[in-house]
Amino acid sequence: MLLPIFRTVYKKKEAKICLLFSLLPLILIFISILPTNFMQINAIQNSISLMDFFDSVEGVLFQMVLPTIAFMYLSISCVHDEIKKSIIYLYKDIPRIKVLCFKAISIMLMFCIYIIMTFLTSTFTYLFYINNQPYSSHQFIGDGSDVLYITVNLFGIWASSVIGILMVVVISTFAENVVSLIIGIIYILFCIIAPDLKNVYFLFPTGYKNIFENLGFGKSMFFSCAVSVLYLLIICIIGIYSSKRIEF
Repeated sequence: MLLPIFRTVYKKKEAKICLLFSLLPLILIFISILPTNFMQINAIQNSISLMDFFDSVEGVLFQMVLPTIAFMYLSISCVHDEIKKSIIYLYKDIPRIKVLCFKAISIMLMFCIYIIMTFLTSTFTYLFYINNQPYSSHQFIGDGSDVLYITVNLFGIWASSVIGILMVVVISTFAENVVSLIIGIIYILFCIIAPDLKNVYFLFPTGYKNIFENLGFGKSMFFSCAVSVLYLLIICIIGIYSSKRIEF
């Protein structure tokens, strides 16, 4: 079932919009030609490696919220809209939870493609533009501490995005589009500001990057993973319950 469902997800116009955001690093090349300071990089000499740049790109895309909203809208289109239009009736001989799982997996595969494409466009931009700038370190990765920080930061960003998207997938089975989207956006906004929230930062996967030096890599990753798993378990439980209520 996975391949045909993935094909239907991939062919949706919303999926194409999601992938378009992966081209953001290429904009830096074109903007560098223009007489403007917009999106210009200011850094010390020999300080930016490829992974530093990719980490910055992912951070910008996450804080823009728009890519995540696009994936949430794709989720709504794949779940709620198909339920409302009775398209999901085509799967009437298959358990509801199985249909929902394959749709969620297909959306996650699209998210993985988006990340891979973002890395490829970031690599292209780094090799053909940033590598010619004085702030480039001409390296794939920086020193050990930078790699560990980048790992914690990227995991927090990706885990938060996955949780937000799957949250919308499940909520879409029983709520209207606007409600699903608003709840998903509120969650992502909290994830963005979580590092600066002193009392509740530990409730979000992104909340551990600012205390990385105090906790260390191992504890930061453990707590970030634990929080993510807890969210995913709650989403799975609600998803199992809500899928049983889907009318074919």
